[in-house]
This record gives sequence, structure tokens and C-alpha cells, in this order.
Amino acid sequence: MNVNYALLLIALPLALAFLQPLFGMLSKKLTKWITFLTLGFNFIYSILLLNFILTNGPQIAVIGNWKPPFGINLYISALSLSFAGIIYF
Repeated sequence: MNVNYALLLIALPLALAFLQPLFGMLSKKLTKWITFLTLGFNFIYSILLLNFILTNGPQIAVIGNWKPPFGINLYISALSLSFAGIIYF
């Protein structure tokens, strides 16, 4: 599993939050289902990623190939994924 996919836990809810008004013009039920499915996907994905982290140890994702202190690094540990799972539940 590529740790860069951990960005989905951040990017997917953010992208769909901006798209919710567009979905709201189509149907109110559609927005509820998209929200529910997004939270469900992120919960399951955080549990799967937690399993990967527990077996391989903490991972660091360097975003955009910019090294610190100029770039953004995402440190993925068991504690951070546990909190993500609690939030998405």
C-alpha cells in the first residue's frame, strides 16, 4: 500500500464538501447519501491503513517531493489513524 494514498483521508472529504452545494441542487437525498458514503469510506480506509501501519511501522509521506522545511510532510502513525477512525465513526 502506498502511503501517499493517505492523502485521500484529507482530500476526499474536502473535495466533496465543496461539491455538496452542486449535489444539493439536484437532490437533498443525494447529499445525505454522498456524505454517508464518504464517511463510511474514510472509516474503512482508515482501519485498513491502520492495519498497514501496525505491521510496517509509522510512515512519512513527502508531498510534492519538497523536502523539509519547505515542503509538507504527512507523518502517519497508529495514533493519528486511531483518532481518524474515531472521528469518521
